[in-house]
Amino acid sequence: MRDVYKFHVTSHNLRPEKGLLSDPVSNNTLKIVAAGSAFAVILLAASQLSTAEPYIPFAIGGALAFWLRAEPQREEWMWWLAGLVGVGLVLHRPANPDPVLWVAWAAAAVGFASLLMFLMRFAAQPATRRQTLLTGIVPILLVPAYVFSAQKMLIIAQAMHATTLDLYLYAFDGSLGFQPSFLVGRLMAGNIVFREVCAVAYYALPLAMGVAYAASIDVKRGKAAWRLLGMFVAAGLFGWVFYNFFPATGPRYVFVKAFPRLELPYDSLKRLLLEPITINQNFPRNAMPSLHMTWVYLIWWNLRSRSGVARSVVIAFVLLTALGTMGTGEHYFIDLIVAYPFALMVQGVCSALPWRSRTRWIAVGFGCVATLIWNLALRHSDIFLASRVFPWAAVVATLVATEWLRRKMVDDLSNSNAGPSAGVVADATLSEAPTVAPA
Repeated sequence: MRDVYKFHVTSHNLRPEKGLLSDPVSNNTLKIVAAGSAFAVILLAASQLSTAEPYIPFAIGGALAFWLRAEPQREEWMWWLAGLVGVGLVLHRPANPDPVLWVAWAAAAVGFASLLMFLMRFAAQPATRRQTLLTGIVPILLVPAYVFSAQKMLIIAQAMHATTLDLYLYAFDGSLGFQPSFLVGRLMAGNIVFREVCAVAYYALPLAMGVAYAASIDVKRGKAAWRLLGMFVAAGLFGWVFYNFFPATGPRYVFVKAFPRLELPYDSLKRLLLEPITINQNFPRNAMPSLHMTWVYLIWWNLRSRSGVARSVVIAFVLLTALGTMGTGEHYFIDLIVAYPFALMVQGVCSALPWRSRTRWIAVGFGCVATLIWNLALRHSDIFLASRVFPWAAVVATLVATEWLRRKMVDDLSNSNAGPSAGVVADATLSEAPTVAPA
């Protein structure tokens, strides 16, 4: 996927020299009216946003990361605070005390305020600088639009599959000797702090996407990381296809009140009748593979900085999201494992390696074949009950082979001078530019 757009982000052309409206050109009546119109549009959009679900609000919150990378001045922060107060007054507050919804509400508020500042900059700048700002505004809007469209695609998958293969995934997880999702679910139920932290990490994925894109902007060379956005979109499209190969929904939708307290003993799994089961079609068929973890893996692989703090934050986010996907009952453990080679496939398709690179297409082929083999093997989950060693060996082999190929792509890309990361941004670039970790 070629980077065909330039994002000329420098301290000169993205940041006003003397403040937002101090330039004489910016003080004419037309531009003041335009800034006022931007404020009205943001307030209108905020007043219409539903905070009953967290994904879109978190996606809007990613605008703050872009605003921080734009190096706002003190005067602009005063305008930002004014915008934040206005948005806070009109943005609907969550109807229940769920901490996740309130964190999402706060994210949406700061996101709207940040988008407002970009629009006001756009109104205040001369025409020669507006294209740069517009190129920055568009990605801010793309993440919420993508999240919204992904939700609509899931509705189509739900309508296509009245039955699911959840019992097969449940049987595999049980073949490991315990049910990981049930275990994590019980741990979350027993500790409110742990539960809410994992839940926030899980639902804040759209925010992490926005932060990842903003952090991956190459400030020194003035290029946007369109490749990273391409990975997110490609993962969604490929994931939707694979959802139809193995429709499944998650233990919370199958076992309802029994999750996470009750699970079948290992010895009883051999007597479990494995067959498709009918699940309410209002529940999403998006378990296998876990797109949630696919996107998180891609963020992790493509935003590794030399900063120990940033790296630690990203790894913590990966682990908390993994725990959240299982503990909330949205996914089985095996969903997260199969997502690893699936993410490698997406990484290979969108890699900066040359199209003729052998390593690139080996990675793509392995990721695709491994995902399909797991889809086939899981339809015969009873074979994994022959020995507890067998399923663990399959899991470890999948992770090790995937990681070896991923690192091979990193090495080949570094040797070909296409960039020292298998994805988007060089470690050196991130170490020199401000890095915002997705957390």
